[in-house]
Amino acid sequence: MTIKTNKLYGLILTGGKSKRMGTDKGSLNYHGKTQVEHLYELLEGLTDKTFISCREDQANLDHLKSFPKVLDAFDDLGPSGGILSAFKQDPNASWLVLACDMPYLNRESLVHLIKNRDTNQVATCFFNGEKKWPEPLCAIYEPSSVERINHFVNLGKPCPRKVLMNSDVKILEPLQEKVLLNANTLSDLESFKKEKELSHEA
Repeated sequence: MTIKTNKLYGLILTGGKSKRMGTDKGSLNYHGKTQVEHLYELLEGLTDKTFISCREDQANLDHLKSFPKVLDAFDDLGPSGGILSAFKQDPNASWLVLACDMPYLNRESLVHLIKNRDTNQVATCFFNGEKKWPEPLCAIYEPSSVERINHFVNLGKPCPRKVLMNSDVKILEPLQEKVLLNANTLSDLESFKKEKELSHEA
């Protein structure tokens, strides 16, 4: 059953170049399937629709081609470009934005984020305790965020973290300490797999 306050779409960001990982992060297998497929399944029943955010040259990659997409309409804006492209596709929706490099992210955390969403704020997000800032890539962006994102883009500061740090947002504590950890290197990938194996053996 979809949790609703108003129209909410999911957006899985896969447009990054993944230089440190050396491969497309969305294609990595943490949970017996590609990370894109895993996140898409996590969002099932929580959002009205879910889309993959990617560049046009990625659209027909094997691990992406079967999913509905929002193609990047803005160059060199990073995650903000993906978010703005989503609002360009449907400016009346709110968008639950997820990075594809958070292997510890779970459905329980997404339910918590949605249930505690404040539609009167620019966004609802978690506080990233490791980095000491609001986490921009596991967050719900309301239509009012477009003006704020564009403001920072025009200042030459397209980082969505700066948008959250300088806007009216609702910030939640994550349910688990590791849920927002990024996997940016092959070493991070192996560490996650080893930890998962040990938890299964325990």
